[in-house]
Amino acid sequence: MNNLLYILGLTGIGLYIIVSIIFIFAHPKVRSRAFKYFWLAHQAYVLLYIFSLLHGLARLTAPPRFWLFFVAPGVIFLFDKIATMRRKYMKLDILETELLPSDVIKIKFYRCVRILVKTHQITILF
Repeated sequence: MNNLLYILGLTGIGLYIIVSIIFIFAHPKVRSRAFKYFWLAHQAYVLLYIFSLLHGLARLTAPPRFWLFFVAPGVIFLFDKIATMRRKYMKLDILETELLPSDVIKIKFYRCVRILVKTHQITILF
């Protein structure tokens, strides 16, 4: 029983820390000034799910029902990942590239019909 309480305590503290970090970096001012850290903090969702599963295994007060609260967000997350992967990659014909001051790269390409451009939108190139 002591091992289960130990796991319960560590995973609870870990969940609290992960959620706090995600919450702090999701603030609009932080997100706009440090998008890289916002993105990195939100990649901790994997640890969040793992710690949630481990935290629910303790069976401290009742049989585990954590899977009831895990399945619905997991299915929504899976659909979101599939949708993201379907629209993530797109071939573009590059017309022009230019290195601007401050190590900024200007890239001109044909605008595809599927691309919806908004003001201050960030495009990540891999």
